[in-house]
Amino acid sequence: MTVERVLGDGPFAEVGRPVAMDSTVELVVIGGDLGWPQWNGRSVLDRSDRSVGWYPIGVYDAADLRCLRLLTSSWEVNTVAIHPAGRLIAIGTGAYDGGYAFEGELLIHDLDRGTTTSMLNTLRMIASLEWLDAETLSAVVAPATDEELNDWPLIEYEGYELRHPDWARLDRRSVDLNVEHRTRVEWVQSDPAVLKDSCIRLSTRLGAAWQSRRQAWALAADGDGVLVGLERAVERWDDEGNLVWRTALNGTCTQLQVGPDGSVVAAVWGQPGSAEPLDRPTTVVALDARSGAILDQAAVGYPAILVNRESGDMLIRDTRHGPAAAHPGAIWSSSFRQEGELGLSAYDLFNHYFDIRRATQFLILVGDDPRSWESKHVAEVRRTPTGSWTVERLFPLAWRSGDHLYGGPGVFVHDPAGEAIVHTGIVHDGRGLLPGNAFIARRRYPDGQLIWHVPLDNQITALDESDGRIIAVTNLGELVVVNASDGSVLARADRLSVDENPIVPLSVAIDGTDGLWLGALDGRVLQIHLRWS
Repeated sequence: MTVERVLGDGPFAEVGRPVAMDSTVELVVIGGDLGWPQWNGRSVLDRSDRSVGWYPIGVYDAADLRCLRLLTSSWEVNTVAIHPAGRLIAIGTGAYDGGYAFEGELLIHDLDRGTTTSMLNTLRMIASLEWLDAETLSAVVAPATDEELNDWPLIEYEGYELRHPDWARLDRRSVDLNVEHRTRVEWVQSDPAVLKDSCIRLSTRLGAAWQSRRQAWALAADGDGVLVGLERAVERWDDEGNLVWRTALNGTCTQLQVGPDGSVVAAVWGQPGSAEPLDRPTTVVALDARSGAILDQAAVGYPAILVNRESGDMLIRDTRHGPAAAHPGAIWSSSFRQEGELGLSAYDLFNHYFDIRRATQFLILVGDDPRSWESKHVAEVRRTPTGSWTVERLFPLAWRSGDHLYGGPGVFVHDPAGEAIVHTGIVHDGRGLLPGNAFIARRRYPDGQLIWHVPLDNQITALDESDGRIIAVTNLGELVVVNASDGSVLARADRLSVDENPIVPLSVAIDGTDGLWLGALDGRVLQIHLRWS
């Protein structure tokens, strides 16, 4: 496997939107925000390896802005501070949990050892950090809980001056704030505009352009390059890595479909900040594949997911959770003309995601109303001889009695072994995703008999098929190639990376038999050449 080129690359691409920054003549350290890895129809948060966080911290060489190291945090990053000696980085993380506690960590990263140590003996949100000298770290800390706040949402922050002769030698969990002197202080959050200006200034100094791009949720290859659905934009790139066009959107592109006539349809999840996140409405947008011009658009009026089939028609499915919220499913032609509607069970939030590429019919997951999360079945939406539409249950999603499965992406295959649905998912467990409980499975169509099953440890974010090979990626950056007929694993890569810094793949599209496009959480797209033995 060879990475031919990286599209959308540039200074600080690894961290997305900057939220914290510090710099010296040698280093630039940026805490970033890549956006939460979910949208109204799906979530890709499930990992059995919980040591890797979702919030990036990039360490850059100040001379050429090359990323030297990419760290992650389990909580959002609020502040970073480089030690006066330049070999330690203090990182303050955390947030309010929405109901009681302000949780987070004080992390110390040692550049020489490559280690990151969590210093506090309890979880506390760290709002601001500053090195006063080589031994003294000034910290602004949120209260432990909201119990003693007199004028919510005004927060009374606590100030500490933490002293130690050698911060590189401190043990994990060795700092106890309860024995430290504290004062009441005010905290002024960093201005995002100032941070962006700093990124632009540093990039311009080297003759480079800086842009914040995130979340390549959708890819579609059409033989002339690749279409990329991002936060606030759709782009087309050609095979040589040139940006052909970029069309701005008022929201996040979560799905892309190229119709048989070459038309491009995008599902756009509503403008950030316009409503509670999961209630933001979906807009369906038709784009000209050659120019990127918007040809048509239709507001669905509620958050929805597009279920596609090879003909280019679409099933618009309401993703609001709860039995009272569900609208009937609407069937649209590729020209946005409604062809009919039908009643569907409510969408089990995130867990009814079942995006099957190249399906000849609309394939969905349904449950039993009003408990839509139970009795999950793969179902087919088809037109009856009278012209109406109906839902026909095909087979239970779980092939073993007693298992409770969640859906995922997949592909419809028709090969010498027969017609089948190759789909992904996870096995529900109250303890979270356990090793081996993510999977790729081949199910015979239409009766659902299990043909093969490949267990994995982390959630599969995307999957495609070409020339008898299934290619899947996980949210930890693994890439797995599976024989579509018998499920044998042909190849595996443990961690995908750019310049040795790991990425989180969200989407894949196969172009030909050995070309692969891969879209990442940070908004970049990898063009990969797969060499088969």
